[in-house]
Amino acid sequence: MKQITFASSEYTHKKIITKRDLFLNEMKKTVPWVRLLNIIEPYYSKKGKDNPPMPMPMPLKSMLRIYF
Repeated sequence: MKQITFASSEYTHKKIITKRDLFLNEMKKTVPWVRLLNIIEPYYSKKGKDNPPMPMPMPLKSMLRIYF
């Protein structure tokens, strides 16, 4: 077990903000996710009685955040 020093304990709560973090935070602010999900959801494929047997589709929220 490694002993924690005063210097290391001071910097444990300070996280470096990367360009990726900045970009994702900006996307959260600018894209109206709830409105976008409400528009697309009626047309998005869902597993049910009417659909032929197929693997479970990716959740819409995850799909939009990955591919948008």
